[in-house]
Amino acid sequence: MGVGAQLPMWPDGFCARLVKQGYWVTRFDHRDTGLSTKMSGRRADGSVNRRVFRYVLGRTSPVPYTLIDLADDVKGWSTTSPSSGHTSVIHGSADPMVRPRNGRNLARTIDGARYVVIDGMGHDLPEPVWRPVVETLMEKLPALARPRA
Repeated sequence: MGVGAQLPMWPDGFCARLVKQGYWVTRFDHRDTGLSTKMSGRRADGSVNRRVFRYVLGRTSPVPYTLIDLADDVKGWSTTSPSSGHTSVIHGSADPMVRPRNGRNLARTIDGARYVVIDGMGHDLPEPVWRPVVETLMEKLPALARPRA
């Protein structure tokens, strides 16, 4: 679903299909939809553009936790996770925001990644594409599934 997908946008029914297959599902609140950890008294003032410009210049951000911090945390988690090295880049053929060739290029940068195009899928995850997306994941990750209590 991409960087624009907030935590609540991942459909419960889709996540339930993954859980039924024996997987744990992690949905990040990276867009601060109100469900993330609160940092009392810590707030970034001013325009986000200034903070982005600081990042481009290699300067640190005054905010307590950045998207870069989140990416680093996920990278650390994934390198210790049994799912490390089992990547599927799933892209919609009708994605109006990111062209399929960009998904293909991303897959080429990840060792062992599989690139799959879901016909008719856009930049979202409506119920009609849940089955092919879950099936694609199961083809790449079956050995990692664990029975859940």
